[in-house]
Amino acid sequence: MKSKRKVSKHFGSIRLVFVFFAVIYCALCASISSSMESISKDASKKISQSKHCQCAEISCADCHLTGNPKPLGTEDCLACHGSFEEIAGGTAKLDPNPHNSPHYGPELDCDLCHHEHSRSENFCAQCHEWELIVP
Repeated sequence: MKSKRKVSKHFGSIRLVFVFFAVIYCALCASISSSMESISKDASKKISQSKHCQCAEISCADCHLTGNPKPLGTEDCLACHGSFEEIAGGTAKLDPNPHNSPHYGPELDCDLCHHEHSRSENFCAQCHEWELIVP
């Protein structure tokens, strides 16, 4: 009889451990599922809250001409915003002029600072202590 009790007690402990790990596993799966849902919502939120959509009521297709959107280059920006010189002229009153670099002139790629679907950044601030709000 002793050996049956030991075995029964042993399996009871195993069941308890199994239930414990099953609960942890289910909690982790629910957490991962919730995180993935949140990431998906954040991605669609970034796209729907793009600066062009908010300010100028421009649709995605106005810039991404194909059904399969790809990242845009500086030439795509210049098609609407004008030449490098025109853009630098528009910010000429700022000191220093963010669109006329003393290192590179007016011809830096737009996406070094401006990001349509994520937070923009000040490229110059990598080396200089120059605060500028970049749209």
